[in-house]
Amino acid sequence: MDPWGWDRSPWRDGAIFSVLATFWNYVYNIGFDKAMLARRGSVIKTLPLRLLHAVLFEAGLLVATIPFIMWWLSMSFWQALRMDIGLVIFYLIYAFVYNWLYDYLFPIPAPHSKQG
Repeated sequence: MDPWGWDRSPWRDGAIFSVLATFWNYVYNIGFDKAMLARRGSVIKTLPLRLLHAVLFEAGLLVATIPFIMWWLSMSFWQALRMDIGLVIFYLIYAFVYNWLYDYLFPIPAPHSKQG
């Protein structure tokens, strides 16, 4: 028996999903901010942009987790979606508030203009 409890699937599954969500959060936020900077010249998010940011983040996470849930737990797509939807609602609100606070506490400096 594993003394850390890794043989119990909730621990292992939780660790796998945490690593996946952390990786996706990193990649997604960099990509979203770069796209905003290129398109708008700023990474300052309005309320509609924050909502879009949170919804797209969760949609991307669903795309990544549902196939894993289907395979790991031998579920159909609809079973896995129903199982994941409760977590999505919780994390949608969490991601929205977390990223809003993060942007407030750690703003990205404005790019310096090159003057010649």
